[in-house]
Amino acid sequence: MQRQPSFIRLSANQGHQKAQFQLGMLYKKGHGVAQDYQEATRWLKKSLEEIK
Repeated sequence: MQRQPSFIRLSANQGHQKAQFQLGMLYKKGHGVAQDYQEATRWLKKSLEEIK
């Protein structure tokens, strides 16, 4: 089951690493959101920062 981008964004904004990664990938691929490589990079970097 695919989650809605708005639900993923809510979780990502709350600091959930997996949601940040998923949101970054959605932006990279343009699935459910407009494709935006800058936004994808921003969310993927946040995801990596949560791992550290």
